[in-house]
Amino acid sequence: MADFTKQHVQNLFAQLKLLNVKEFRINFEGSGDDGQIDEIEFYNTNNETFNIPIDTISWVYTDYGQEPKETKVTLHKAIEDLGYSMLDEAGHDWVNNDGGYGTIDVLLEGEDGKPSVHMEINIRYSTEDQYDYDDNNFSMFAQGEHLKTEQRQLRDKMMAEWAEQRAKENMENA
Repeated sequence: MADFTKQHVQNLFAQLKLLNVKEFRINFEGSGDDGQIDEIEFYNTNNETFNIPIDTISWVYTDYGQEPKETKVTLHKAIEDLGYSMLDEAGHDWVNNDGGYGTIDVLLEGEDGKPSVHMEINIRYSTEDQYDYDDNNFSMFAQGEHLKTEQRQLRDKMMAEWAEQRAKENMENA
């Protein structure tokens, strides 16, 4: 992955400005120990989406434990790597377990002339509720007086009301 410095970002954004890119959005998704950038959308000064050319730029990559090396990559790949770098720096685990998803919106030049970024990460997680029951919660196992669950109490009440209504109807029809 590329190491991003302010100079790298300035050079990348200068290339994008030459292509009339005003801003871009990176969409990402991850779960189950895997994550990927799904899509990068580019917007021009008219806020219309468009595809950028497959131009290449020189980029310095560093592999773990190795000397940095310069290589040519597409603008799209450089932006994808920028997105991964930003996700790493944000520090949220968006790829493991239930994972996460979100967007990174980058405006190349705001009203103050500086780039701005907004990242939204939604982290999914599973929860579980535990309920404990024992003999006294079930009429078929209870010894003597027993405590019924709320659901069982409600069902018994509804059945009693239904039986009472049926008995009334039977008496009226007799």
